[in-house]
Amino acid sequence: MLCVETIGKIRRRGLRDGESIGGLARSLQLSRNTVRKYLKDGVEPVYKRNPQAGPQLGPWCGRLDEWLRGDGLLPKTRRRTARRLFECLQAEGYAGAYDSVQRHVRQWKIEAGPLPGSACVHAREGGDEHEGVCAVVLCAR
Repeated sequence: MLCVETIGKIRRRGLRDGESIGGLARSLQLSRNTVRKYLKDGVEPVYKRNPQAGPQLGPWCGRLDEWLRGDGLLPKTRRRTARRLFECLQAEGYAGAYDSVQRHVRQWKIEAGPLPGSACVHAREGGDEHEGVCAVVLCAR
């Protein structure tokens, strides 16, 4: 897949400046078919990752969630990282990949919201958090 800058060059020079497909292909060192494809498409391509099934992590999700809830009660410096949680799972027999554990931890943090004792900054006056009076609130779950 081409970078956004190259796609922009193709579209700008081909559609606005009227440069030929062959001329674009020669100057950008691309295939004529590639140049034609990006001139034909009305929108720039968007990368979308396919959702991962995570079948190997499935039986371990409960244990991982339990650890994450327990770590949420600890001070931030004592909490385990996703890497450390992965190593603990491996010690118990997990044979899956680290990125599955990392994705699960990231999703768990999003769904769980702020951890107890973490600071949430709320702007009171003004549109920006750097303007006006700010309040720091300790969050409790």
